[in-house]
Amino acid sequence: MQNGFLELFIAYNPIVDDKVLKVTCPDFEPPKSTGLKLKGFITVSNDDKRKLAADTSLVCLSQLQEVRIDDSLYQNLPYQFFEHPQHGERGLLSVINVKNLARGKHLLRIDKRAPKRIAGRDSIQLKELAFSPFWVE
Repeated sequence: MQNGFLELFIAYNPIVDDKVLKVTCPDFEPPKSTGLKLKGFITVSNDDKRKLAADTSLVCLSQLQEVRIDDSLYQNLPYQFFEHPQHGERGLLSVINVKNLARGKHLLRIDKRAPKRIAGRDSIQLKELAFSPFWVE
């Protein structure tokens, strides 16, 4: 935590997440690559559909997890696509303002939707992804 803000990175796991996305965002189809791709994430294209697809991807991916601090659910967090500089993992980054939390120990819990097979049928369940204490000074 830095300056009253808690950075939260949630890695994208295509093997698990893509299965859930098929259920939670069934109409979404990832765009085929078009345009000129330069080093990094820069793509030069006149296709507005790519921006719309990126926006839709961000909305769909942000619905895969629930974030709680203590007993409070944090909804509509401002996520952005991010590549972790130390690990090279791609995922979502959000910054949570914790300045208004009481001084002392708090618990961050992240639950992520995952596929589960029950009685021969596919379903989605929330599974604990991370549980971590942090302190507010």
